[in-house]
Amino acid sequence: MWRTVFSRSPALLYLAAALGLANAFASVPARADDDGWREDFGSLTHYSGLSCPERIGALERFEVTGTTSTMLASCTYRLGEMSIVVQLWEQGYLKRALENYRARFATIGFKRVAGSSMAARGLTFVVGHDGQTQRRETIWPVTIGRRGMIVWMNYAYPIDEGRMETAYTDMVEMLRAMK
Repeated sequence: MWRTVFSRSPALLYLAAALGLANAFASVPARADDDGWREDFGSLTHYSGLSCPERIGALERFEVTGTTSTMLASCTYRLGEMSIVVQLWEQGYLKRALENYRARFATIGFKRVAGSSMAARGLTFVVGHDGQTQRRETIWPVTIGRRGMIVWMNYAYPIDEGRMETAYTDMVEMLRAMK
């Protein structure tokens, strides 16, 4: 469940509560149900059009969620200790969602950092420490056609830095391939 993702992402847990997204985390394990998801040849597809294959490159689908007030659906993938969430937002809400995340992270007191490599292209925050390793979260806006999406990655810095670009690229290529 989301608690596993939250154990590595305190920012995600706090933001969900602060944004009133409790229903967003009434998630289902990566399987179809009556929350708008249907099985589709090695993938789950939401009625909104978001498709979540079982695997994207080395990433393995962990969980899916259904619709909230403005977020249509999301998928969570894992690669070791790294978690990657893709969120599909209603048309016109992407900028507002990004601003809300940025403001909430700042309110929580998470330090925004410039990041390096792929992280420099998104909003990156330090959300925790484990010895010499930092837990970071980076949020990237992705617009494909008229669809506004967020790719959100929780990772250990600098350990996962080398895998970030491949994971991000694989995710965005999958999103571009959606019909």
